[in-house]
Amino acid sequence: MPVPSTPHWYAVYSRPNMEKKIAEALALKGIVVYCPVHKVRRRWSDRYKVLEVPAFRGYVFVQIHDDIRWTVLATPGVLNFVCHEGKPARIPAREIETVRLFFNDIEQTILDETDVRVSDVARVHSGVLMGMEGEVVDIQHRYAILNIPSLGLHMQVKVPRHQVSVVKRKTG
Repeated sequence: MPVPSTPHWYAVYSRPNMEKKIAEALALKGIVVYCPVHKVRRRWSDRYKVLEVPAFRGYVFVQIHDDIRWTVLATPGVLNFVCHEGKPARIPAREIETVRLFFNDIEQTILDETDVRVSDVARVHSGVLMGMEGEVVDIQHRYAILNIPSLGLHMQVKVPRHQVSVVKRKTG
């Protein structure tokens, strides 16, 4: 009797503005899907409105066994899997969990700030992104904006300065 393979996380490309619809359709098929969203405030001519928009535009994450990839591709709005060297790229579960924790974390405690500067390489030493490293691209009062390569993309995250430490100083 063959041992069933374990499911892996993959990213799929979606048609523009279809991420949430694709996530719903895949969930109805019984597929584990993750489409992180965040709230943005948009202005219309007469009012402001808070909307939930996908955090990764053009992408939806699925956890599947390799033998049901065609089920995912047959879903309206799905264009293809994100590939690396011609094969669908597997995403480590810990990276999906890190992103999940990031979008679930709403608590921001302000403590002592670290002296980080733009272009420094910094490591997050506490909070949900603990252990992640990235280049500091901006400083906004008590926050450092880090460019963190993750999931094959570059996420820009706003982290309280007290949660980061300098790994490598900008030279010059």
